[in-house]
Amino acid sequence: MKETARNELVAPYFRYVNIITSLRDSYGLKDLSPQHEALLEFIGQAWQDDKPLSVRKLMAVCTMASTITIHRWLKALIAQGLVEHVLDPTDSRKRLLKPTKLANDFFNAKAKAIGKALK
Repeated sequence: MKETARNELVAPYFRYVNIITSLRDSYGLKDLSPQHEALLEFIGQAWQDDKPLSVRKLMAVCTMASTITIHRWLKALIAQGLVEHVLDPTDSRKRLLKPTKLANDFFNAKAKAIGKALK
């Protein structure tokens, strides 16, 4: 890739990074680590794909870290109000992980930030 093309991509990327940092602060998510955010996106993507995850299934399919670490991150996301448990409509013994309204608002704001960064 030519140097000019590479530079054209660098500036929008760092504008995006700056916008996302501001968004985290404005949503009260200043302490949201990149790992927590990646797990939140993993849970959100599964929910969006209509394949919601139980805690057990999350532990089985998520390879970001050990199950103990993932569980700790999940507890932090729940404490921050980004993920909640809901009953599985097909099996009332199971609870599924669902992104909250706050998480969905944050996802929407991040999506808008992409367009802003490209301007």
